[in-house]
Amino acid sequence: MAAATTLDIPASYYRDTVAVGLDACPPLEGDQRADVCVIGGGVTGCSAALHLAERGYSVRLLEAREVGFGASGRSGGQILPGLGTDIATVEHALGRERARAIWEMSREAVRLTAGLVERHAIPCDLAWGFLHAAVKPRHVRELQAFQERMARDYEYTDMAWLEGPALRERVVTDIYPGALYEGEGGHLHPLNYTLGLARAAQRAGVTICEESAVQTIRRGQPARVETDGGSVTADFVVVAANAYLGGLVPELEGRTMRAAN
Repeated sequence: MAAATTLDIPASYYRDTVAVGLDACPPLEGDQRADVCVIGGGVTGCSAALHLAERGYSVRLLEAREVGFGASGRSGGQILPGLGTDIATVEHALGRERARAIWEMSREAVRLTAGLVERHAIPCDLAWGFLHAAVKPRHVRELQAFQERMARDYEYTDMAWLEGPALRERVVTDIYPGALYEGEGGHLHPLNYTLGLARAAQRAGVTICEESAVQTIRRGQPARVETDGGSVTADFVVVAANAYLGGLVPELEGRTMRAAN
């Protein structure tokens, strides 16, 4: 989250059940120096800051509002391998070999999430198991074909078809004719997870500045990242934002799309 926004912080169950506290994150003041300046206090920014700090880099993280303000703190919280499009679409565009590599990378991301939760003792209600529910016969055929395809072409067998009593053990309703249960999928409290990453980053030495909307990135070697209250001169800049960039990085305009409400 880089550019200033007039959006109010929305009320939510997640915000009302915060279980992670951060050290003070005062707005950026004055001119500071760091190896890396990270823009955005969501999952991507906090994770990047944490991993960089653990590798010995000095890091300043600038957040326009507060950590987890955007989608990272108010998403559905699902953890799933795969992409936002069907793997067949990826395979058609890139070929089987690259599609398999992308699929395995997505599984690695799920394992990374689980590892971070455990290593940093993040109280985010992590639970495993996900149902891809069918609501009509066509969905049944599609999900069963997907299960077969993944086992045959991607050697991914952590899915089981459920219906009848077996499905009712997972979800108490008869509305679904069947569902594909995925053991590698899961759910967590997204705001607590994001705050947990931020807390771990602070413990690793990252300085987090909330209410520090970036107004300008002056590119160069080093670069200079400027807010209304100060600046960070850094060898590297990580732009970890999307919907709230507000034209900060012009070449990214038209390449991001906000999720519909």
